[in-house]
Amino acid sequence: MQSFRKFFLAILWLGFTVSLQAQHNGLVSNNADWYVGVNGGANYLLAESSSIYTKAQPLDAVGYSVRFEVGYNFSQALGVRGMISENVHRWPDDRRLNSDRTFKLSGVTSQTFTIDATVNLLKLGQLPKQTLVDFIAFGGLGVAYLGQNKINSQFSPVFRVGLQGNYKLTLVLDLNLMGEMNIVGDNYNDYIGGKSFDAFPTLCVGVSYHLNRKKWI
Repeated sequence: MQSFRKFFLAILWLGFTVSLQAQHNGLVSNNADWYVGVNGGANYLLAESSSIYTKAQPLDAVGYSVRFEVGYNFSQALGVRGMISENVHRWPDDRRLNSDRTFKLSGVTSQTFTIDATVNLLKLGQLPKQTLVDFIAFGGLGVAYLGQNKINSQFSPVFRVGLQGNYKLTLVLDLNLMGEMNIVGDNYNDYIGGKSFDAFPTLCVGVSYHLNRKKWI
C-alpha cells in the first residue's frame, strides 16, 4: 500500500508540474479550455495464454472498456487529461481445461486512473489553425486496481500511448475515436507467467464537451 501511495502521488505531481511548466513557458493561450468526456469500446487482453501466444480462438480475449475523462488544453496544441476507466477482460486460462483440453475462459476486471499528455498534431507548425478535425497523439501513466487478485498484488502500474481523432460536431461538442496500447504488470490477470508484462490494446469511440470554447479553433 505504501508503494501505491508513492506512485499515486508521483502521478499527481507530474500533472501539476506539466501545468506549471506550460504556464511558465507561455504555452497557455486564450484558446485554453476545460472539457469532459465519456467513451467506450473494445479491448483485447494479451496475457499468458491469449491467442497471440497460443492456439486459442482469436475472439476469446475480447472485452470492453468504459471511461470518463476530464481534460485541460493549455493551447491549441498542448494539453493534459485525467481518465478513470472500468475495464472488463476475458482470456483463455491454460491452468483451467475443458473436457476437450481447450482452455476455459477466466475474467479480469480492473479500474484504472491515468494521466495523459496530449499533442494536437494538426495545430503544430504552420498548418491551418482552424479545422473541424483534430489529430492527437498522447502518452501517459497511471495505476490499475485489481480487486479480484487473490495471489498477486491488487495494484499494477499502467503505461499507455495512442492516437485520437476528434470531429467537431458543434462549437462545444466533439466526436472522438481513439486507439491505444496499455502496458501493465504481469500480475494484471493474477497470473505470473513467462513474460515481464501484460498488455491490452483498446479501441474506443465517445464524445467530449468543451466547457469554455467560445470560438472555432
